[in-house]
Amino acid sequence: MSRLSVAARQRRRTGARQPPLGNRRARSLEAKTLRREHLLAAAQRLLRELPFDAITVAGVARQANLAKASAYTYFATREALFLALLARELMQWMDALRHRLDGGAADAASLARHLAASLAQAPTLRALLARLHSTLETNVPAPDLLWFKRFLAQFLADGAALVERAVPALRGRGEQVLLVTHALLIGIGQLAEPAPKVATVLRSDPELHARLRVEFEPMLRMVLETLLSAWCADAKKGRKA
Repeated sequence: MSRLSVAARQRRRTGARQPPLGNRRARSLEAKTLRREHLLAAAQRLLRELPFDAITVAGVARQANLAKASAYTYFATREALFLALLARELMQWMDALRHRLDGGAADAASLARHLAASLAQAPTLRALLARLHSTLETNVPAPDLLWFKRFLAQFLADGAALVERAVPALRGRGEQVLLVTHALLIGIGQLAEPAPKVATVLRSDPELHARLRVEFEPMLRMVLETLLSAWCADAKKGRKA
């Protein structure tokens, strides 16, 4: 489904420390996968510390203790690198959501709660999804973009199945649930996490700050619960008709 190897996914799940890279050229598939994972981990660390526009491939390479030329061996552009990181973040989020829903059937309210809570705990995923259409997809080679779209199609199919198993009343709407969640994430995220200058201005006026402040998780949960409850109610009416 993705370019992440089984070994790389296992390292991510177990939290195993990545070994030093050294200066030797990567020749084996395992060595190449390790370097790719180091670059993705370095990009994630930098994204937590710097604005996206301040991050360069050279900076990511330095953070990963690799040469700039080596980084370009794995990713043709900065956006291609972060598109790969987004794919990894989506997989991690799906694993977290699956774990939350393992308890059995859920209703619209509990699904909305799990969706909102799991996304609130995934800041890197939120930051990258907010840039997906405007930035990340606009400066990558066509093969990378095609790979990501195929990955996304499979991701949506897997996610839809998970949603529909959790809430059978949403059968046939699983992909819509994920797509709407994506759209809400972007809009609510921009309100809840304004640019530093905007945040500073709002904090300077307590009244404005109180009126315009938006909390990401509660707002997303409320909107999703309203929508999902309506869809479940429609499904129930359809069964009675």
